[in-house]
Amino acid sequence: MSLTISLPEEMDRYLRFLEKARFIKNRKQAVLASLEFFKRLGMHDWLPYIYRVGGFRVALVDTSFLSEVFQLLSDAELFGLGRKLGLRKKDENPIYTELDTRLVENWPIVLRDLEILGWGKFELFGNEVKIESCCMPTPFILGFFEGIFDTPFKPYFTKIQDIIVMIPTLGTRQ
Repeated sequence: MSLTISLPEEMDRYLRFLEKARFIKNRKQAVLASLEFFKRLGMHDWLPYIYRVGGFRVALVDTSFLSEVFQLLSDAELFGLGRKLGLRKKDENPIYTELDTRLVENWPIVLRDLEILGWGKFELFGNEVKIESCCMPTPFILGFFEGIFDTPFKPYFTKIQDIIVMIPTLGTRQ
């Protein structure tokens, strides 16, 4: 399908700047990427000052702000908070109430949601989860995974900074 649109001059100047500075390959690529994010983030459901992703209201918060909050909590408190939020997400999200998140085959759906929310990059290898550039502290993620996947994990810290592998400590459901 082909679509032709007229862009406001300011938007066209911005796209040309991005193209010239090589932030984007071309204007078409930028528009297509923008539409992909529009779809992923469910921006059709956004209102001025109210953002929703997956039917739930979200707030865009600087990670330095989150870091300040997380520093006030002990590792045990972070784990407990993560577990509570993982259980809550599983119980309240309509996608997950229809899905058995204990099954490894369904984990990619959860991991993709976390990527869309900007938590980091999550890749599943067998039943192990490789995490890159996560903005949440490890104890929080351990609790969250235990809550949503109903499986305890242990972290394996790689020699590469910002990459952690989460390994289930009990048998997982295939």
